[in-house]
Amino acid sequence: VPDMDLTAPATLTATALAEAVDAVDATLVFGSPAALANVADTRSEVPSRCREALAGVRLLLSTGAPVPPELLREVLQMMPSAQAHAPYGMTEVLPVADIDLPELERAGSGNGVCVGRTVPAVTVAISALDAEGNPTGPIVEERSVTGEVCVRAAHTKQTYDRLWVTERAASRDRGWHRTGDVGHFDNEGRLWIEGRLVHVIVTADG
Repeated sequence: VPDMDLTAPATLTATALAEAVDAVDATLVFGSPAALANVADTRSEVPSRCREALAGVRLLLSTGAPVPPELLREVLQMMPSAQAHAPYGMTEVLPVADIDLPELERAGSGNGVCVGRTVPAVTVAISALDAEGNPTGPIVEERSVTGEVCVRAAHTKQTYDRLWVTERAASRDRGWHRTGDVGHFDNEGRLWIEGRLVHVIVTADG
C-alpha cells in the first residue's frame, strides 16, 4: 500500500505510488480518478530508480467515478508498457462491464459515461423508466432503452446485513440485482451510465 492517507485518495503522490510498485515489483496498479489525478500532477517528482519500476506495470485500472480519458493518458506516460482499463461495478458485484482506453476515447461524449461491454458470465439488462421516473418496465436486454441497470451474475452479493429496505428494493426481481444506476445500451452494445435513480428529475416536458 502506498504511503498516503487512505481516507483521502488525492493524497497519493506519484513518488509514493512508484515506491510501492518498486517495493513489490507490481505489474498491476489500481487507483481512483481522484488518486490518479494527483499522481499525474506530481509525476515529474518521481526519482529515476522508481521510474524503472513503473515501466514494469502492465495493467492500470481506475474506477469509482467517471474516468477522463486524458487522465489515463497522462498516467500512462509513467507506465509505457501498461494498458489502461476503466471497469464498471459496485460493492455488490464487481466487475460488471469493462472498457479500455482506446474504446473509451472512441466512444467520446454522449448521454452519460460509457463503461463498455459486459464481462463474461455477467448479464446486464434495463428496467425502463415510466413517466414518473420509476423503473417499472420489464427487465429487458434491448438497446436504446433508458432505465435502471439490473445485473445478474454468480459473484453478486448474497444479501445486505440488516439493510432490509435496501435489500427489498435491490432484489425484488428474483435473480437480479437492481443497481440504482440509470443507463442504456448504445447501438454497438456498450453500456452507458447516466446517473443515479434517486437523482432522476421529471419535468412537465418529460
